[in-house]
Amino acid sequence: MENREQGAGNREQPAAEQGYMLLGLIVAVALILLALSVAASKVAFSLRREREAESVRRANQYVRAIRVFYRKNNKLYPGSIEQLENTNHIRYLRQRYVDPLTGTSDWKLIKVGQNKTQVKGFFGEPLEGIANAGLGAAAGMQSTGVGGPTTPPAAGANPTAATGTTPATTPSAFGTPVSGAFMGVASSATGNSIVEWNGQTTYQTWEFLYDPRIELLIAKAMLNSGIGTAGASGLGQTPGQTPGQTPGQTPGQTPGQIFGSTPTNPANPPPQP
Repeated sequence: MENREQGAGNREQPAAEQGYMLLGLIVAVALILLALSVAASKVAFSLRREREAESVRRANQYVRAIRVFYRKNNKLYPGSIEQLENTNHIRYLRQRYVDPLTGTSDWKLIKVGQNKTQVKGFFGEPLEGIANAGLGAAAGMQSTGVGGPTTPPAAGANPTAATGTTPATTPSAFGTPVSGAFMGVASSATGNSIVEWNGQTTYQTWEFLYDPRIELLIAKAMLNSGIGTAGASGLGQTPGQTPGQTPGQTPGQTPGQIFGSTPTNPANPPPQP
């Protein structure tokens, strides 16, 4: 009788151990799945941020092309992507870039005066207080193509001020219809963004613009980084010192004269001893 009870107890003990092992395996699998989910979310976050950064880089290629076009074509904004691709046998845009956020090259064109955000300068410096000073004098006009007729803007026209009107479609000098000059592009994606661009955190408010007033900031930075107006011959010269004068020499003193002696008049040489 005792042998039977002892044998039954031995059979129950392995079954209990197997139950604990199964429970431990379930816990281990749950922990692995949890770690994988955390890692997957981090990878997805990183990939999304990289797509946004690449989208910004490609949009700025359009801004660069608009800037070069504007400077080479009598301060006129382009009227179409085709003009950036070929104007007078000059290619300003290397290629039509695909937006990584949408997978297509259907960038929105921002017409002059229809931008909803402002261009920022260095370190977020706003451009509102910078006068145009002739830069962008033609920014608010209707673009009819390079070499086509133009209408001068009103005095003090601001290229970034919203006009509330849509330019009419006019033929360009290249034979293609132009719906109006554009100063930038925007992504067609929607939703919140990880990357903050120009203070905006949604794709629909991202705007990549070229404002000619940014040239004033660039010129100012270049001027501040220069030596100044003094020539190379004046470097190290004492203020008020005559060019060619020996350092430490009194102004008006003849070169080679002993410091403190009376200037010698060549017409009245000193008496010989």
